[in-house]
Amino acid sequence: MSTARANANQSLYLAKILLDGWRAALEGEAVPVLSLQRAFLPGVQAHLRQSYGWFLLEIVDLDTPPGVSPPANAAASVCVEPAAATVADLM
Repeated sequence: MSTARANANQSLYLAKILLDGWRAALEGEAVPVLSLQRAFLPGVQAHLRQSYGWFLLEIVDLDTPPGVSPPANAAASVCVEPAAATVADLM
């Protein structure tokens, strides 16, 4: 499995943990729904965005150096030839 795919799967797993915690907190009914949304939603969104970015790198088959963040969107990757693309081109 490539590093990009492994990172995408890890981000999905972390998002699932947060979603499970959110669901459990909702069922507990001890904290208002809006407060739970404000607490959990940013983290879930961040992990899902990261997963999406890592999957973009997997699709274009780029090797990613350690410490590089995944791209946030596909807009840059549309204009770049896959064979000539670098991670910096996709950021």
